[in-house]
Amino acid sequence: MTKTEQSEKKDNPRPVCFVVGPIGESGSETRRRADWLLKGVIVPTFNDHFSGFEIKRADTISSPGMIDVQLIEMLFEAELVIVDMSETNANAFYEMGIRHAFSKPVIHMFAQGTKIPFDVAPHRAIPFSIDHIEDLWLAGVALKDAVTEAIKPGFTVINPVTRALGLKKFETTATPEMQLLWDEISELRRLISDPNLRKPFRRSMQEFKPLEARINLLMYRPDTDIRAIIAAASPEYGVWCQVHQEDSSLFISLPIDIPEDEMNKIGVALRGTPGIVDVWGRF
Repeated sequence: MTKTEQSEKKDNPRPVCFVVGPIGESGSETRRRADWLLKGVIVPTFNDHFSGFEIKRADTISSPGMIDVQLIEMLFEAELVIVDMSETNANAFYEMGIRHAFSKPVIHMFAQGTKIPFDVAPHRAIPFSIDHIEDLWLAGVALKDAVTEAIKPGFTVINPVTRALGLKKFETTATPEMQLLWDEISELRRLISDPNLRKPFRRSMQEFKPLEARINLLMYRPDTDIRAIIAAASPEYGVWCQVHQEDSSLFISLPIDIPEDEMNKIGVALRGTPGIVDVWGRF
């Protein structure tokens, strides 16, 4: 490489995708899963669709200096961060919190079977499994969609930190009219979430039912009749379901007042259906 090429490379560095998560000791199951995620999902996806990015993981940082300082610098400077929430690893969640505080794009992933804490569970995350080759492919498809969205110009970052800061700013700057509207919205939320207040209004199948309970799933057989499966599993509530396409996955809206046991019936029925790779939601 000539001096001119070296200078151009220094002046125009490649954007970085920084990967954080549990890595584990060499030979451990944690390391095996982390390496499969990196080399079997992330690297191939970026090589195929975002080749301009440089992929870095914490254990590949070779620059001299304090590792904690370098991690924080990378969490701040990287154009994109992918967080593996598997095992609810404390270090990974600490690093994720730092990235959230910087209000910069982050993509959440987790190994199937991981129970995600409630404060980050509402945010879209990509499940992955290293058990079958199609699982890796599906995770790669979902990751491609997420990266495409995250690197769009003007992408708005929404996470627990930005939401809390936004609410705090609203509380200090809202006009009396805006505050009145917020109070009305808060009261509506309270009414909707209270099953005892909703019961008197459930009179017939023709009445409007607010849809908020949600199930997500990944599938590789598009001919599967999801609505029929749900209706058979829960005749009373399944008839209200709405099925939506969201990138490479589907999500199903159900009545907000659906009992937990009915949600469990639907979850069991979906998980037992051939062609459905993963199901997650409010069970």
